[in-house]
Amino acid sequence: MDKLLIKEIKAVLFDVDNTLMASNEFVFRNIKKTIERLNDSGQAINMPTDDQINSVLAKNLSFPDIFKELFADNHEEVLVKYREHAPNEPYKATIGAVEAIKKLKETGLIVGLVTNRVKMLEERLVQAGFNTADFEFMCMPPAKEYKKPHPRAFEEALSQLAKKGIHTHQVVMFGDHPDDYYSSFYQNIKFVAVLQGGTTKEEFIKHNVQQPLIINDLTQLPEILEKVVEVYAHGDSLKQTSALDGRHAASTHYLR
Repeated sequence: MDKLLIKEIKAVLFDVDNTLMASNEFVFRNIKKTIERLNDSGQAINMPTDDQINSVLAKNLSFPDIFKELFADNHEEVLVKYREHAPNEPYKATIGAVEAIKKLKETGLIVGLVTNRVKMLEERLVQAGFNTADFEFMCMPPAKEYKKPHPRAFEEALSQLAKKGIHTHQVVMFGDHPDDYYSSFYQNIKFVAVLQGGTTKEEFIKHNVQQPLIINDLTQLPEILEKVVEVYAHGDSLKQTSALDGRHAASTHYLR
């Protein structure tokens, strides 16, 4: 990797669900299996359409809330049945994810996880083919109210990086949802959007993620890091110009 790039970027962080692991695909498939099993046992539970399931999964809800939205009065019953078989079903990695982590480790970069997931994290990563020793840390929200998009979701990760002399502007975050983007933005962390979840390129652009930093999958790592440095350097240049002559209005995002 280019020496200048190594100077600019010291650590790469990842969201987990739908960034490293194909979680929506897993949940989609197992929701259908659950309803089929319930109906085969004589219970009458309506099967949601594919569009209904995908629409709810795209909202990045907590796991119980996914079932509340899809099954209303029957959500507890369906969730219990789901949890009877789903833990035994293996997760798969997203396209290029396992190879991307290996490549990043070979370059000497720090690799860590910042996720809203609070259950079965290491088990699912191993199922998907990852070596959990490749991750310097795996950070979950310190409290439910501090999950992404709250900026405090990054507190533990940034604390550990600071001990290694790594500052926020030397960090890149990869995520599949605007919640990942906003929590990164509030912490001055560079961001790359990965289209492996339910968020489209157009939606990311509406949230002010620049198009060159929206990628289909992780097969573009570590090469995309060069584009990250280029895009953010250009943005910093515009800010400096704005400060000097006032040609560009200052802009920011409100805390969501």
